[in-house]
Amino acid sequence: MAVDLPRLIAAANKNFVRLLIEKVTPERASKIDWDLEGRDLGRAVEVMANLVPGAWAKLQKVNNLARHGATGTIRSVLYSDRRLRNEFDELNQGLDTAAVWLALKDDELFEHCLSALHVDQGLNKRSWKAFRARHKTNLVLSFERTHLSKFQGLVRDAIRRCPGFDNPGELETHHFGRTLFPEHTHSRRVLEQVTVFAEARFIADDAFVDSRITTEVRRKVDNISVVFDRERRELDIVT
Repeated sequence: MAVDLPRLIAAANKNFVRLLIEKVTPERASKIDWDLEGRDLGRAVEVMANLVPGAWAKLQKVNNLARHGATGTIRSVLYSDRRLRNEFDELNQGLDTAAVWLALKDDELFEHCLSALHVDQGLNKRSWKAFRARHKTNLVLSFERTHLSKFQGLVRDAIRRCPGFDNPGELETHHFGRTLFPEHTHSRRVLEQVTVFAEARFIADDAFVDSRITTEVRRKVDNISVVFDRERRELDIVT
């Protein structure tokens, strides 16, 4: 699916967009005509971003969170940071602005929201590989650094053994907690999540540039997430 950055830029708060571009590529931000509005500004930002791989990747992630995320997903990750959670609640400007705002405010929490989005998209959907693991009562789950490194290594080995993947590139692991508030209940669920992102293969990626769809070869990132509900002792795997 093509990434429509002009739509994202046109819908988001213009001041937040400018601050984000100044953050990810300060040397090129000054070359954008910030007097433009709507999709005209979006196309100008898109042309610039397409020249800077880091900026393009960041905006692509922002677009993913804006298009497929939900207020509940973002708020669940921000639950432990009361200041940012309150600031997020006061935004009230839609998911496009929220996604840009979070990418501007905190890189780590932004990445954790993408991890959470990965799970929220995958659970209970037939097109994803997701299952609930059974475990014995004496099972001990640990998220210490040494165990996370071992888990990451197992993922790397599994990718290398899979004939459908190219040689894997970098791996990135996120470990964080989030708090869910299910609908129609006053209860809450506190989850621990570990997600490994693996640069596993190259794919053709379509994008709008100057109102036309162009195709470029980019790294495909594959994900595996482990989500643990300590209270219910439920372990979900999503990939």
